[in-house]
Amino acid sequence: MNKDTCKNSPGLDPIHNYMDYSYDACMYEFTPLQSEKMIANWNEYRKPDQQDSCYDSILNINIQGSTDKNCEFLANNLGYCTNDLAKSHCPITCNECDVWGCEDTLVNFIYEGQTYNCGDLQAADPSLQESVCLQEAIYTTCRATCENCA
Repeated sequence: MNKDTCKNSPGLDPIHNYMDYSYDACMYEFTPLQSEKMIANWNEYRKPDQQDSCYDSILNINIQGSTDKNCEFLANNLGYCTNDLAKSHCPITCNECDVWGCEDTLVNFIYEGQTYNCGDLQAADPSLQESVCLQEAIYTTCRATCENCA
């Protein structure tokens, strides 16, 4: 597609930009300045207060092939809270915010149907880290990597 709605200005329209009026299937990017402004606004108006927060991860974990366990399961089975994997994933449930509130979960977790760990995010490109850390599922799980400490 070579869309050019401004014939008197150089270049084609940014049809891949989310802020364009193109078909949704074409859109997959923001400009660097749009990303910068979005992150600045998130940090100013939406990011949780890091001084007063401790988070249980909202993601399920993958332990020995079982992918249906989460912090709600742990709340009903507190005996698992003797394990550092459980404590790191669910510090509120396990009453371990002082120890694990600023740490990444140690356990593999399920995100969008795939198994990951916080090391995967640490190894990612910094711009990807920054955008992924805006998602609640990630900043409550990879707390240290996303600089989301209590």
